[in-house]
Amino acid sequence: MKNLRTLTLRLPTVAVFISSGILLQSQTAASQSTHLAQLAISLAPEESSFPPGQKPRALLTFENLSDHTVCVLTNTPYRVHIERKDGEPPKTEYYRHLLSDFHPGDGPDQSGGSNVCPEIAPHKSRTENWDLSAYYDLTLPGKYSVYIEVEWPSMTGPEAWLRTNMVQFEVTASAK
Repeated sequence: MKNLRTLTLRLPTVAVFISSGILLQSQTAASQSTHLAQLAISLAPEESSFPPGQKPRALLTFENLSDHTVCVLTNTPYRVHIERKDGEPPKTEYYRHLLSDFHPGDGPDQSGGSNVCPEIAPHKSRTENWDLSAYYDLTLPGKYSVYIEVEWPSMTGPEAWLRTNMVQFEVTASAK
């Protein structure tokens, strides 16, 4: 059951396939983002600071570096990592369920999702806007760091986890 639950951990736009169905796997570590032979992924905060009550958001961008159209599946496993100087903030119930971490008293599992494959034209990009408060309790003021890992399926061996660059944002204190 845990294996099935792990497979349902999903994120908009992550696994990339060339329209012919060949999976791309080569990686380099250029410019703080993960690059594949045909794709680059990167992360940026929507704003550098967020006032109390505003949901911190980040932009996850997939850039097609190839001369071919690529398809980016919306139902691929991912992990969101957020930290403050005093450690990791508490995960939300929703995110814990995505990670198959159920606690007594939790509500029903709502971690399912659809699986579509939007195309990205050659030398174009697609950006997803993420509500980071869906994954962690970000109500305490302070500086936070975030990066996202995306599972990259392999046709020849175990899956790899691709990591975006790390970005920072701040949740400001409320005015008294």
